[in-house]
Amino acid sequence: MSDESMAPIEPEVATPSGNTEPDAPTNWYSSMEIDESTQGYIQSKGWDSPKALLESYRNLEKFKGAPEDRLLTLPEEQLPEHMGEVWNRLGRPETPEGYEVELPEGITLDEARMNSMREFAHQNGISKDAFAKLAKLDAEQQLANQKAYEDSMQAEFQRQETELKNEWGTKYDESIFMAEKGMREMGVDSEAFDVIKYGLGYDGAMKFFQKVASAMGEKALVEGEKRSDFGMTPEQARYEMDQLMAKASSDPQVMSQWEKSTGPDYARYKQLQSIRHGG
Repeated sequence: MSDESMAPIEPEVATPSGNTEPDAPTNWYSSMEIDESTQGYIQSKGWDSPKALLESYRNLEKFKGAPEDRLLTLPEEQLPEHMGEVWNRLGRPETPEGYEVELPEGITLDEARMNSMREFAHQNGISKDAFAKLAKLDAEQQLANQKAYEDSMQAEFQRQETELKNEWGTKYDESIFMAEKGMREMGVDSEAFDVIKYGLGYDGAMKFFQKVASAMGEKALVEGEKRSDFGMTPEQARYEMDQLMAKASSDPQVMSQWEKSTGPDYARYKQLQSIRHGG
């Protein structure tokens, strides 16, 4: 008898169903109502236990860096017509009128310009905070440019005045007096003179009004009216002197200058005295 015939025979173990095949291994989600597609997704991700699934979700939150309600989904085509909701969540107001601006002191609000900026900002998704900063920067630059222009013009006027002094020489004070008289005769106040000065320059404006006053004086001489060398009658000089005295009496600052024999009103009064007495 061979050895093989002597080997013991292992008994078969019966399964509850009567099948002699061993059971297939189970998984942690087999008892759940999960469709095949979802099961395939779990298997492809390698989530072989609930712990693996939780760890994966935890890592996802760390990667996103924010809760779900704070996340944004960008459209595939990031065009203005597709970005409205995203821009609104990032701080864009619902309408252009929602942009508010605080301008620096000294800047006058240009409504047309500001409304144009609001429309542009809204169409391009600029937030309220960003717009406020941009508008303030723009206003400050306008103010700086305006100041730089004014400073350059004042420097130019001073240069022109120096050249005018050289050109008129000893006749400078007399010519300035005549120019100021020409302005008064034509009813040009200080604001109107500033407009003319920016157009003609300081030297051009003073020469123009000096010629106006000289022409008035020549006309008076032709007509036989007695006038001084400056084209003003003594009676006119007396009237203007009275006006200056009244002004000094009502203005403490001017009166203080008169007491010190200084100031433009005092200098003018002395000129009129010379005219009135033919000096």
